[in-house]
Amino acid sequence: MEETHYSTNEELQATVNELEEYQETVTDLAAERQRLCDEKQVLMGNLCSQTEKLEKCRAFADHLKSLLYDETIKTNFPERERHLAALLKQSQEEVQELRGSHEEATTKLHLATDRNKDSQGVIEALQDKAR
Repeated sequence: MEETHYSTNEELQATVNELEEYQETVTDLAAERQRLCDEKQVLMGNLCSQTEKLEKCRAFADHLKSLLYDETIKTNFPERERHLAALLKQSQEEVQELRGSHEEATTKLHLATDRNKDSQGVIEALQDKAR
């Protein structure tokens, strides 16, 4: 009888220890999830900012193109054409750079979202297991 009682106590203590470990894991994963949510917010902000810059550069490039083509047709000012061509080239480079930044931010956002979903799944599984 005493041996059964001792064995039951050991099992209960092992179960309590396991539950404490699960609780620590849940706490750690919840903190990780929060960090990922914060990172996602920052990435969303960066993505929106980069998107706005990209749109502005596109509009500017289109404007410069129209100026370049209009001025070429109306007059033949080589200096002005060179200047407009340089501005056009510069704006196109900026657009390319912003597209790269936009793609990078989008990729990071998707990765953070995936990690967040994975963490949420693990948290839910551990919470179910702890119940």
